Amino acid sequence: MKYPTHLQLFLLIFFFCQSAFGQYSDQFDQGTLEQNNWTGDLQSFIINGDEQLQLTDPDPGSSNFSKIGRVLSIGDSTTWELWAFLDFSPSGSNYAEIFLALDAPSTESGNGYVLRIGGISGSDDALGLYKKTGGQYDLLAEGTVGAAGGTTVTARIRVTRNENSTWEVWADYTGGTNFTLEAEAVDDSYPTGNYFGIGCYYSATRADKFYFDDLVIGPGFADLVPPKVVSSSMNETGMITLEFSEGLEPISATNSDNYSFQPSLVFFPPEFMLGTTNELSIEVTGGLVSGTIYELELSGIEDFFGNPIADTTLYFEFLDVQIPEPYDLLINEIMADESPSVGLPDAEYIEIWNVSSKNIQLAKIIFEDGGGETQLPSRILRPQEIIVLTSSESFELLQFDNTIGVVGFPSLTNSGETISLLNEDSEV
Repeated sequence: MKYPTHLQLFLLIFFFCQSAFGQYSDQFDQGTLEQNNWTGDLQSFIINGDEQLQLTDPDPGSSNFSKIGRVLSIGDSTTWELWAFLDFSPSGSNYAEIFLALDAPSTESGNGYVLRIGGISGSDDALGLYKKTGGQYDLLAEGTVGAAGGTTVTARIRVTRNENSTWEVWADYTGGTNFTLEAEAVDDSYPTGNYFGIGCYYSATRADKFYFDDLVIGPGFADLVPPKVVSSSMNETGMITLEFSEGLEPISATNSDNYSFQPSLVFFPPEFMLGTTNELSIEVTGGLVSGTIYELELSGIEDFFGNPIADTTLYFEFLDVQIPEPYDLLINEIMADESPSVGLPDAEYIEIWNVSSKNIQLAKIIFEDGGGETQLPSRILRPQEIIVLTSSESFELLQFDNTIGVVGFPSLTNSGETISLLNEDSEV
């Protein structure tokens, strides 16, 4: 889970100023916890074979709390980042706390700020930012309800506090670095801190199921990296999907003026895909001509930190898809008995030939054999094009052009069977 982050790169510049400014990072890939100046319940934690901090209480009771921490000088403008994995569904008795900044190395009586992962009964677990005054916890901000309520929880978390005491909690629940703003608050009760810690509350069955990694703590920093497009596609209906490298500021991302088609097309304003801030869909409603390549120019789109995307041009070819009729697609070759291979790859496959003048969407074709039906993947088959279908496991073995791996590709019977291609009307 060793992801380089903007903050880590920033900290490298200030590495030799660690003691003065409190910059600190730990990838849990060198030495022991004691050698790296961690204190607390060291007997309950290890650096595991994957170079992660892992809770491993050797003698847990029915209800337990273990923590490790370190003395750190934490200023009023700070960013904290770490990766966490809870290999269970959090509850009121099984959850984690990140002691962001306490005024003393005591998780019981210390005052400061705590990030809680879970800790709620049922499926409403979330990230929670708390002000801690002795043993009293006051909720300042809460993330998406239920985001930490699954059967397991994976999250890369970034917490920032600026010089105006504005707190922001960001998270990527895939463990990557596509952060989404989860919560924000303003509180200046404790402008500095002297202690950072990680705590685990757990029952006996959860005594080895907390994992942490990629810890970085440093002064507030400016994200100067602009977003970029990492993937794009257009389907047969004219729906365009764009994926960006990070979350986007909503106003600029959904502003139609920031998108321009050549030749000109009519389209609805872009919309975020459900539950994302880095994936957009654009529905084209008019002007599409089959076989035409369109340019989409992007400009003025910003991330959450105001960094604008570099002017970007994407290219899409629109193909008008038609329903295949009988004999439009032919099974041109069958490899059912692949052993011995006799110079060919040791894999079963079939070859399909589009003998028609139509563009045909494979996802609307069913491959039927004696063992059942298999849905083919999304792929437009052009007129006179030939493709090879094989199992997803055998895909790497075949070096033919236009080979597609199919999940659930059936085993072809050596002794013979009937295989067919069916359209949406179940026509052969």
